[in-house]
Amino acid sequence: MLAIPGVAAPAAAPPMVGILYVDIVGAAVYVSVGTASAADWKVFLAAGTGQDYVRLKVAGTSDYVNFYAVANEDGAITLQPIP
Repeated sequence: MLAIPGVAAPAAAPPMVGILYVDIVGAAVYVSVGTASAADWKVFLAAGTGQDYVRLKVAGTSDYVNFYAVANEDGAITLQPIP
């Protein structure tokens, strides 16, 4: 998955659908849902919002692994397996 790093919320339209933009200063992750304008970036995960559920497909299989994605105040994003 492609991820674009930045130091603020995205201000330009995404180059394609389904990529991530990581604001390393604001500790937020955005996902692109369109390519028309900057409004096509949607907040996926942000510091201080608690835990968000992430479901990742295991490459080469039909299996999925579920995680909590946690954005920390220091900008780090960690994935914790859901038991």
